[in-house]
Amino acid sequence: PCFDSGGCAYGSECDRQGFDGALGATADERVEIVDLEITVERIAWPILYLPALVLVFVMLLRMARASSEPIATLIKAGLALLVAAIFAETTSAFYIGDADVGTWRDVLEVTFEEGAELAGWILIAGALAARAYLLAEWPE
Repeated sequence: PCFDSGGCAYGSECDRQGFDGALGATADERVEIVDLEITVERIAWPILYLPALVLVFVMLLRMARASSEPIATLIKAGLALLVAAIFAETTSAFYIGDADVGTWRDVLEVTFEEGAELAGWILIAGALAARAYLLAEWPE
């Protein structure tokens, strides 16, 4: 089954099938980068999703610049947490190998990464909701 609480999420079986077709390689196939042997899946998702991530980042940053200071601060803090989560995910191959899955290092990295991502999106969603509320025209 490929559905979880978020639909067809990253890392699910649907993703793996998508990587098989899109890259001509299986998600479990390994490549060597900087003397590290890592799976195609670990390096493919940043390459595939980077344009969308950059677009969303720029749009949110522009929205923050057009907002009041408290809302802009929340959006920027949320973006900083998202950047930290992406950095943790993309660099984890250097300090957590595939054999370390389930160890305390892996659990702590995943906890930080997922927590930062969730907190970032919560801050951004709250800021955007507050901005929409303040910009709404209410009937009298």
